[in-house]
Amino acid sequence: MARSPFTKDAFVLLTACLSFAYAEAQDWLGYHSSNYAGIHAVNYNPAFLAGNNYKLDVSLIAGHIQVQNDFVGLDNQVIFEPTRTGADPDFNRQYLRFSDHTQFYSAFTNLHLQAPSVLWQFSPRDAIGFAPALRVFMNADHLDRRLARLAIEGLDYPPYWNYNQDNLYMRIDAHAYAEYALSYARTLYNDEGLVIKAGITGKLLQGISAAEFQGTGFTHS
Repeated sequence: MARSPFTKDAFVLLTACLSFAYAEAQDWLGYHSSNYAGIHAVNYNPAFLAGNNYKLDVSLIAGHIQVQNDFVGLDNQVIFEPTRTGADPDFNRQYLRFSDHTQFYSAFTNLHLQAPSVLWQFSPRDAIGFAPALRVFMNADHLDRRLARLAIEGLDYPPYWNYNQDNLYMRIDAHAYAEYALSYARTLYNDEGLVIKAGITGKLLQGISAAEFQGTGFTHS
């Protein structure tokens, strides 16, 4: 019987748990260091606001999501043909690539939703920026390979049924908060191709929610 490749529960577990725990939280990679990045450059280095190619840059809304893992990967066809591949009832077998190099795996997900933001260069050397945002981080460590596979398969994976599985020291946590960032940047020196800039950002953080699960000798079957 054909079934959807992503059940609701499997999708939640996949996004929350199966992304690689790598401490890199920079956003808009490959774009944030451009002179055309505007207010988005503040997330990488506030100094980039000075000498930007925009005198005034207003962003109504922007989003970035980063999902990494060392357990499962997607075939390139999923990126270039999402409609066709997503409708395949045998999606997991056809388009997911699993790693079996170790017993335990890690996870990391970073969501950055930027609210209306503005950059203003009020002089040839000085600029200010304001960028409020919603930030969500989810992380999982020491996740057993069998539990990860069951999560992706929506528990419909008979080879891993009917026996106990131990997850020593498994940990899953998630944090959500709002941040209000006010930045100032100045070009200190600009002569014959050598440019020196400085910038500073002050942030007010507003906590929204936090959740954590830790298991020592956690067993499931």
